[in-house]
Amino acid sequence: MGLPDQDHRRTRMRRPGCCASPACPGGRGRGKDLHDLPARLHRSVLRRFREERESKFELADRGITTTEVQREGCYYDVFELTSAGRAPVRVVSAQATDQGGQPTAAVTRDLLSMFRPTLILLVGVFGGFGGFGERGVSLGDVLLAREVFDYTPEKMRPEGGGLRPRVYRTDEQLLRLVTKLDTRGRLDASLEGHQLLVNDFASSEKVIAWQGSELRARLLALSADVGGVETEAHGVLHAIWEAFKAKEFVGGAMLKCVSDLGDEEMAVDKKAKQTEAARRAARVALDIAGAFRRSDE
Repeated sequence: MGLPDQDHRRTRMRRPGCCASPACPGGRGRGKDLHDLPARLHRSVLRRFREERESKFELADRGITTTEVQREGCYYDVFELTSAGRAPVRVVSAQATDQGGQPTAAVTRDLLSMFRPTLILLVGVFGGFGGFGERGVSLGDVLLAREVFDYTPEKMRPEGGGLRPRVYRTDEQLLRLVTKLDTRGRLDASLEGHQLLVNDFASSEKVIAWQGSELRARLLALSADVGGVETEAHGVLHAIWEAFKAKEFVGGAMLKCVSDLGDEEMAVDKKAKQTEAARRAARVALDIAGAFRRSDE
């Protein structure tokens, strides 16, 4: 999810409408030119197919209309989130071509180039580290990343390999906002009785589906706060890390819901668990995106 800044004086890119304001209630536009959108969007949201579908359901449930934008062979949905007494937040959502760091890095670079968001939020599902001796994460919990460990780099030696993880810190302003919203109970309805936790994540191209995996134990040793493993955040956050920020700052964050515990039960009722987790992640992400403002009000 990408969020542009609040400067409504710029008119080169507009977000969700068929007129100058992204809030225009003209329904779903098609083939909208980016020159009708504001110069910067407040947030960008990245999702995979299931998360994309469930997010559309959630937008429809809230009565939020979106406008479809096509640019250079890529497809985006733009919309506005409104709250009483505050300027609307303009959001663009995009879907990577596949799971993994390379596809998500590619779409992140496109979002940065075309929409210039102030925040990119990766939303989806992941495998949590729960159970005895691990992190106590449960199915349905929602986790916001504090730090993401890209555990792909590894040095192979005769005595054994050694992980050389890259560590990416997520947007500190968003971390403060989510803590405030959760403390005041403003996310409770969307969480539906589940926890919202701020944890670290392990991220790479590997999918862990075995409780006794040696790699699983090595990932748990990366940090006492690693709450789970997923496959996209390292690509998103590296693309943001490389972005030039001297003129226009952009931050990155990740919010995901636990759909499995990275063990042998992963395939049991997989579709139902992923669908439920994707919708919960979408609900919480919309609550957070609607409350986030990069500039002071």
